[in-house]
Amino acid sequence: LCRGLVELSIGSLTLTNLEVTNVNILELSLIKVNNGAGIVNINGSKFENIERVGSNGKGSIIKQDGGTLLFTRGQITSVTIESGNMIQISSGTTTLNSFSANGITLNGGSLISYSSSGNLNIDGCTFANITKTITNGNGGVISGTLTSTSGSILITGSASTFTSCTVPNDSGLGGAIYLDIQTDGELKYDLTDKFLTFHINQ
Repeated sequence: LCRGLVELSIGSLTLTNLEVTNVNILELSLIKVNNGAGIVNINGSKFENIERVGSNGKGSIIKQDGGTLLFTRGQITSVTIESGNMIQISSGTTTLNSFSANGITLNGGSLISYSSSGNLNIDGCTFANITKTITNGNGGVISGTLTSTSGSILITGSASTFTSCTVPNDSGLGGAIYLDIQTDGELKYDLTDKFLTFHINQ
């Protein structure tokens, strides 16, 4: 694919039991939610054996520039990304519920890149075997920027687990989570201990 699968700029969309397998995407995004979109509900869907190649940095596999993205009971497995992120959140509110990601190789960005005025909510999710390889790369699963105008990153509800999520141990920080907390962003995250379990992350 060179132009993606879905792009939404107005209205709402529900994708139920979508299966995307064995896809090589050259640039842009597989799913793109633009400013002006309403609610995009991805429910019970699977993304497997996805490869994003090229180094132009144009887009991530799922890119959110507005609206509300709900990803419930989704699975992402066996993904390789040369540039961009798996999920890039630049604007809008995002909720991942009972979502799992396993076997992701990131040669560029993070599994989830967050820099939005809306909240990122994570509830009962599982992240395993996420490997970020780029030198000086931070945040294998979540790389977030929190400022006076950003929303919050909230990992609450049912417990979420992070297992074997890594960045280069000589140059990277936060195999599971890396937060760039700027002025007045200090209270914009909730990583409550009882909702988090970490195993062998570096």
